[in-house]
Amino acid sequence: MIKDLKKDVSRRAVVFEELARMLIRKEENNNFIFSTRSFDSFNDLCSRYKLDISLLDIELIDFLMNHLHSVDLVGFYLKDNDSRLIESVKMFEVKTKNHTNKSGFDLCFSSYDAYAFLKRKGVDVKLLSFVLFDDWHYSFNIYDINLESFKKYSRYKSTD
Repeated sequence: MIKDLKKDVSRRAVVFEELARMLIRKEENNNFIFSTRSFDSFNDLCSRYKLDISLLDIELIDFLMNHLHSVDLVGFYLKDNDSRLIESVKMFEVKTKNHTNKSGFDLCFSSYDAYAFLKRKGVDVKLLSFVLFDDWHYSFNIYDINLESFKKYSRYKSTD
C-alpha cells in the first residue's frame, strides 16, 4: 500500500509532530517535550511521568485539564529531574506545507483561541514549521507564534 504524505494531511501531521518532538528535545536538551495526542488527558501525562504541577497557575492547569489536545506539543521545564517540579510550560504548534505552497498556514478557531489564551497567560508559544521538498528533504524553523499570520477555519463543515 502506498500513501502520499503530500496529500494525506492527517498522517502527515502525526509524522511531523513526532519529528518535531524529537528535534525540539534535542535542540532544547529537554526530554519533557510531549505530543499531546499520546495521552488521554493531562492527568494521564502527569501520573505517567510523576510530574509535580504545584507551581503552575491554576488557570493554566485548568486549560491543560480541559484543552490539552488543542495544542500539538507541550514542553515542561523542570526545577530538577528528581523532584519533577514543573517551573514553566511551553507550547508548540507544528505546521507543514509543500515548498510550492506560497500561502501561509491555517489554524482552526479552537486552536487559535487556545493559543491566544496561552499568550495572554504569558506562556511561551512557538510555531514549528516544516517545508517539504520533492526529494525527501525538509527545512524547519522555530518561531514565536504570530496568531495574526494564520488563516482561521472551522473544523466543522456547514450543514446548510
